[in-house]
Amino acid sequence: MLRAFPKYLQLGNAFSKHDIDIAEGLINLLITAGNEGRIDDFLCAALCACAVAWIQQNPDVIAPIDVDYTR
Repeated sequence: MLRAFPKYLQLGNAFSKHDIDIAEGLINLLITAGNEGRIDDFLCAALCACAVAWIQQNPDVIAPIDVDYTR
């Protein structure tokens, strides 16, 4: 699901390319930490802040996108 997040940031009132690049960097750091068995609360909080900012820019419902996701 983390890998799909930048695609959502491009929908509606999209984030700038720079902000999407930052979010992608946070995602990569979070995935690396997870693969190492660490949970990084600061990275989680920063990514949550990105999600809240995007939602504030897009208060109307946007349909879910199709993503390649398996659990």
